[in-house]
Amino acid sequence: MASTRTPFLLRCCAAALWLVALNLPSVVAAQNSSKAVVTTAQVRAELLAHAPDGADPGKTVWLGLQLTHQPDWHTYWKNPGDSGLPITVQWTLPVGVTAGDIAWPVPKKIPIGNLANYGFDGTVLLPVPLTISQDFVDEWVSAPYAAQAADRQPILDCVVWFEAEAERRFKTPLDKLSEEQRHLICDDVAFGVKSKEFQKAVHDFSRFKYVVAGGYYSTPAGWKDIGYVGNTPSATYEGPTLEALKHVGLA
Repeated sequence: MASTRTPFLLRCCAAALWLVALNLPSVVAAQNSSKAVVTTAQVRAELLAHAPDGADPGKTVWLGLQLTHQPDWHTYWKNPGDSGLPITVQWTLPVGVTAGDIAWPVPKKIPIGNLANYGFDGTVLLPVPLTISQDFVDEWVSAPYAAQAADRQPILDCVVWFEAEAERRFKTPLDKLSEEQRHLICDDVAFGVKSKEFQKAVHDFSRFKYVVAGGYYSTPAGWKDIGYVGNTPSATYEGPTLEALKHVGLA
């Protein structure tokens, strides 16, 4: 049964724990598992991964959408011409992984009557770069400053505890747990399990949540979540709000 009480920040923590514990993000796990294939009457689509140098934080890896069209069928380029719509891809990716634009190959001209279209038939590979960000938590605890250094051991202990708890509960390494399984463990340490064996984990996870929150709310996604609009140019400026003026005693 899925957890219904895991708030967004805990989901971020669960994902961050997964990234810290993981040597190779699951985004390239397709290299070691069955390929993702969808087949229709018109086209066969296959998702391929290419990461010959691994997928460490800070690196770029490639996913490719390989389309094999049935005879007399085609798909369209980014500039489709007189008719048709370009191929679009919507990704569901782990936290910390972002997809770039399709690196479009050169299209073919596809005449249809008096129209000139551009696209692909036969087999075509549409590569997309994925950027794996340097994990914020790892950067934080590795910085040569006293405040960050003090966080290093509790956060490492937190990850070690989660690794052990994943094996104890699910007989599975932390980086192989499902999202729901990670949330279940996060729920227990976040909502105050009372047993003594959880006391240090609760303390360490509390600090881990603080660091994750600091990282998340310094990103564009975090700004949007709290409604922060700083660093955004305004077309007009109406002056300070009445609330701000009252706050400083000027209204």
